[in-house]
Amino acid sequence: MISFIIPAFNVDKYILRTLESVLNQQVQDFEIIVVDDGSTDNTYEVVHKLIMEGNVNKIKLIRQENAGVCSARNRGLAVASGEYVIFLDADDYVAMNLIEVIKDSLIRTRPDILCWGYNIVRGNEILMEYTDRYDLSYVEMTGKTALEEIYIKRRKRIVIGNAAYRKDFLSHYNLEFTVGCSNGEDQEFIIKSLAHANLVVFLPQILFFYVQREDSISYTYNPKKFEAIDAVERAVNYINENCGREIASITSCFANEVKIENYMYNYNSSLEYLVYIKKLNLIKAVEYLNEDIKRRFPGLSDKMKGIMKKSNTTNTRLKIRLACFRISPILYYWIIRNSNQSFWK
Repeated sequence: MISFIIPAFNVDKYILRTLESVLNQQVQDFEIIVVDDGSTDNTYEVVHKLIMEGNVNKIKLIRQENAGVCSARNRGLAVASGEYVIFLDADDYVAMNLIEVIKDSLIRTRPDILCWGYNIVRGNEILMEYTDRYDLSYVEMTGKTALEEIYIKRRKRIVIGNAAYRKDFLSHYNLEFTVGCSNGEDQEFIIKSLAHANLVVFLPQILFFYVQREDSISYTYNPKKFEAIDAVERAVNYINENCGREIASITSCFANEVKIENYMYNYNSSLEYLVYIKKLNLIKAVEYLNEDIKRRFPGLSDKMKGIMKKSNTTNTRLKIRLACFRISPILYYWIIRNSNQSFWK
């Protein structure tokens, strides 16, 4: 059985589609755990109404005071009774044949982690097809190899909703989400999990749809996005302290690159919001952003400048992007805005 764990905070307009995509599965071997994280809208009522009116006994609805997405996921994980768990955000959705497709591989191989392809969507528009960037072939590998494939060779990708984790594997290593972190927590969890995994299986199907909403943290000004840098650092420190030297050596190869990419992406998206939504001119936007980062994350800018200066990445695209950003974030911003954006991703 699969346990779908869905943290929910103020998503009354979106959560029904997420729940229906699971409830309409062709194979009904699952439970859904919705953890309402202190919503102030009608999220709890919407889910409760679905349970009552539809006589839906597959949904466990838990209510807690607002403690963040990580706390909600951990709460769901603690009560999950499935052999495997899948973490979904409350505005994403899955293919109707997800369980039908993955069940055979789960039974046959019993992997620590099972993954599949995903598309990024907004409404009916596909913003990114998995096959445009990554390999969708079937493959079995160790967690070490998966880390190489994802972060060094960049042929695969795992996000929060395109993987099933064996619950007793997570329990054995006490793997949970870091409470208090609101950005990068999924990446931290994925890296830690892969570091321990003996068997990771990738399936050749698109089964998850990662929704990008205009009001999500990715499209608003929120300095908490820079917490992703600390999340990567925590994952690396964890591996150094708890895993073998072989895994630690792999992690050291990509750790700084991941930090750099996170920093540049979040810096640029913050500028985008300040310029196009808040209508600041670009120079003022850069000044405002730099001061805000300095105030909220003392020392982060200097630390990232040091990491960027020492970077010896062999990734050509990252090398070019990094050179532009180091010359000037304004130059980087304008090049991104006025060029073939697919090159920079």
